[in-house]
Amino acid sequence: MAKILIIDDEAPIREVLSKVLQAVGHVAVASGDGHDALRRIGSEPFDLVLCDMRMTPVDGLTVLKQAHAIKPDLPFLMLTAYGSVDVAKESMQAGAFNFLSKPWKMDELLLNIQRAVGHEVRPSSGASGVQTSRTEMVPDWSTEPWAEPVRRLAATSAPVLITCSDADRMRVARLIHDQGIRQAGPFCVLDCAGLPEPILLVEMVGCAKGFVRGIPDSRSGMLEKAFGGTLILDEVAWMPHKLQGDLIRIIQSGVVKRMGGAEIIPLDVRILATTAYGLDVLKHKRSLIPEFLTWFGENILQIERPATPDAG
Repeated sequence: MAKILIIDDEAPIREVLSKVLQAVGHVAVASGDGHDALRRIGSEPFDLVLCDMRMTPVDGLTVLKQAHAIKPDLPFLMLTAYGSVDVAKESMQAGAFNFLSKPWKMDELLLNIQRAVGHEVRPSSGASGVQTSRTEMVPDWSTEPWAEPVRRLAATSAPVLITCSDADRMRVARLIHDQGIRQAGPFCVLDCAGLPEPILLVEMVGCAKGFVRGIPDSRSGMLEKAFGGTLILDEVAWMPHKLQGDLIRIIQSGVVKRMGGAEIIPLDVRILATTAYGLDVLKHKRSLIPEFLTWFGENILQIERPATPDAG
């Protein structure tokens, strides 16, 4: 049994979720306001928070960030009617356990709750396929053509390229991480789109104290922060060619040096790269250098029919 806080500004949603959670043996506490929810989080123990993304006057992402400043280990399951890549990226980067798009399927909701709190969920008469193992596939995805490759890839530490035009690419990346041998490690996301090459390089490898104007202290790069876990290179097709080659050489060497620094820092990180482009488009536009594509080998997972935007 877990104590779960429900945050949603719509009373019918709160009522439905409360009844479902109580039916499977949990204690449900409902809040219709972000300020009230944060007060409760600060004063009461909770095992999980179900939080709507779009609320007023305090939105769900703000609640997530402020709650983690109080209780960093409190898992959040974000609920949204806007299943965009940006929403997925923002919530994952802010530390959410996962996010679900409305309307949710009850099996998926219950399984995510079970995985987040780490306890077995007793399924109601209307629920089926709820697994007690962290490494089981979400039932709603188990018949997808890419379900078996996800299981296979989760069992390795090899780099993977995921192509998909919508938010599922971030979900699949998270699924590979959560089911793999690095599930206890950090899950970090580096957005490769829209950043100039020098800034992207600093974000990737970090910088020594005083090396970058405006950054007075030394800064760890994402490769370093993801030690023991997974680094997601989101929208990797936008990464400059030189950095693609640099990244491969750094990973293969097993060490990294921050920009302007002399210290050799060991690495232990798995790379999952995502893009909205399909493999044919990537090759046609030459978005990725041949060495980079070869690095992924056969570990290229194409989901649905990727978008083919004109940028790049």
